[in-house]
Amino acid sequence: MNAIVFALLVGVATAQQFARVEQFDGVINGQFEPLNLPSGASLLLGNIDTSYSCADRPYGYYADEGNDCRVFHVCNPYLFDDGRVETVQYSFMCGEGSVFDQSALACVEQFAAIPCSESSFFYSRNEEFGRVEERF
Repeated sequence: MNAIVFALLVGVATAQQFARVEQFDGVINGQFEPLNLPSGASLLLGNIDTSYSCADRPYGYYADEGNDCRVFHVCNPYLFDDGRVETVQYSFMCGEGSVFDQSALACVEQFAAIPCSESSFFYSRNEEFGRVEERF
C-alpha cells in the first residue's frame, strides 16, 4: 500500500513539473537566447540589448553598458593564415545581484562595482593581458 501511495505522489509531482516547464514553452524550450546567453536569460534580464560588438577590439573582457553591465563579453581576435583577422565574441551573464566591474575584470556585487556608465573608461585594463611582468 505504501509503495502505491509513493508511486502516486511521484507521478503527481512529475506531472506538475512538466506542466510548469510547458508554461514557458517557446520562451525557454527550443529557442536560442540573444548573444548565445544561457537558457532563461531573457526571463532574468528582460529585453537584452544585442548591439555590443567586438569589432576592432583587442583581446579582453568588456562590460556591456547597454545591458547595465549584467552581461560582459570576451573578445578574441583570430589571425588566419591569409592575414585576415576576425574577432570572435563570447558573451556571458553575471550571477543574480552582481554586475561586471570593468576595473576589476570580474563580476562583483552591484554595490561594490564602479558605475556601469564609467566602464568604457577602464577598457584599457585589457592591455595588461599578455604583458610580461617585470621582476626586480
